[in-house]
Amino acid sequence: MSVKVTQSIQKPLLINNIEFAVETFSFFCLHPKSRHYCIQSDFEIQGGIEGTIRVYPRGTDDDIFENWLSIVTSVRSKTDSDIYAKLDVSLRSFDGLETIEKLSPDYRLLHSREEVWDMSKFTSTESVLQQWEKFLDSCGTLKLNLTLTVHLDRSANTWISSICNQPIRSRLRQMLRNKSGEQHFDVMFTIGKWHFEAHRRVIKCNPILRSILQRSDPQSRLIDLPNFRPESFANLIIDSYIQSNLFCKKCFIYRVKGTPPCCDAKTKYGC
Repeated sequence: MSVKVTQSIQKPLLINNIEFAVETFSFFCLHPKSRHYCIQSDFEIQGGIEGTIRVYPRGTDDDIFENWLSIVTSVRSKTDSDIYAKLDVSLRSFDGLETIEKLSPDYRLLHSREEVWDMSKFTSTESVLQQWEKFLDSCGTLKLNLTLTVHLDRSANTWISSICNQPIRSRLRQMLRNKSGEQHFDVMFTIGKWHFEAHRRVIKCNPILRSILQRSDPQSRLIDLPNFRPESFANLIIDSYIQSNLFCKKCFIYRVKGTPPCCDAKTKYGC
């Protein structure tokens, strides 16, 4: 199985498009190849992250009659940094008109341990073989596409910036605890015994938080996040308040869109 990795950076995200070509895929679908037989390949991307993809042409489940193409991807961080990632897997026809895809849940924390995305029963093996001209070339090659989106650890420049903004960050940390009840937050995140309140419109400027909000029930105020570290998540929220133009960093007021600017926020922060 051959691997091709292309990368694009949209700060603070690193988007990795990984194309896997499974040569003579049709051969691996036939007997005597059994279930649990897989084609495996390793890959490595920027940021100290490596992974392995295993493609099971006939699936992994002995209890079902039909064959299902299954894909198991494991991703590992080689550093002790906080790195979050999510994975999308797709099978595209050669004419580009048809796509079979599965999306991973929210971002997961990669921290010196293996994280596994299991795309069992990705699609029926027979349906791929029957649509030979769509999904296989003349040699029976199948092309799978993985999109691994990674939230990179802070660079030295960001770290220096966080030190310069320390008074603002400390005040934001106090504000987000909302012990005084002055702020009218509309969303609360829970990580174990920890909880974090925020304004939806403010934190949408952060790509990870925006992704979480998009995948959650918009009517629910409470969102549970089992795959985050409390301290790292607090930093994500604080960063979004610093970046957002809907929050005044001088008088610490959440500005509803369309209201007159407060203080000198218009000139200082683009509100």
